[in-house]
Amino acid sequence: MEKLKITIEHPLNTSSSKIAWSMIGTIGGLQKWMADEVTKEANRLVFKWGEEWSGQDVRHATLITCHTPSSISLQWEEDEGSDYYLEMTIEKNDLTRQVHLCITDWCTPDEEESLRSFWEDSLERLHRASGM
Repeated sequence: MEKLKITIEHPLNTSSSKIAWSMIGTIGGLQKWMADEVTKEANRLVFKWGEEWSGQDVRHATLITCHTPSSISLQWEEDEGSDYYLEMTIEKNDLTRQVHLCITDWCTPDEEESLRSFWEDSLERLHRASGM
């Protein structure tokens, strides 16, 4: 099934790309806002949501690229062998010094609303965890 490309651009309350990178380019940073637990096994990341005893959701992703301190790309296990990926990029406007987090993700048409809701909730967690 064809997937839709979803792009989200979110302004961050920081002028420091380095601080923003610490939240998207590190396991500890991702664990503060994107999932309840994130671990790395070689070039694979394991994301866990919820408690193990209550039906924990576990997803695996392969690290495709990591360009410190600007972008990270992952491919979810179910998308292996396809052109679908998750990319998070930090962009800084040289004129305003404003830092943005740009997210590219993919979903089926019937998943679009829940994916956008996931990212809205995650970005709110990012703000609460870091002030960004």
